[in-house]
Amino acid sequence: MKTVYIPNLKEGYDISDVTRFGSPAALTEGRVDISVIQSLAAKIVKKLKTAKEDDYLIMGGAPLVNAIAFFYLMNIHGRVNLLIFDARTRKYMARTISEIEVMCGEM
Repeated sequence: MKTVYIPNLKEGYDISDVTRFGSPAALTEGRVDISVIQSLAAKIVKKLKTAKEDDYLIMGGAPLVNAIAFFYLMNIHGRVNLLIFDARTRKYMARTISEIEVMCGEM
């Protein structure tokens, strides 16, 4: 089964829609201390060590957590499968971006 990585899971956060893409897994929970970047990155990378190429990353929450997770996944897989929340439909949309698209500016 695919995994959906949630950058920061907070109490009351509705993750019911993400389950149609895979099993949810929080990278961080609650308040995130961004002043200690190295230990935060180590914690996130430890949780992403088993990430597969077809897993998803939600874009939302703490920007620094998103950046670390995105960078790591892009480096190990050459692409990142994103879930982006559509406020109109109240559902997540799946999008994929590859390293080549980022580097060449072609999407």
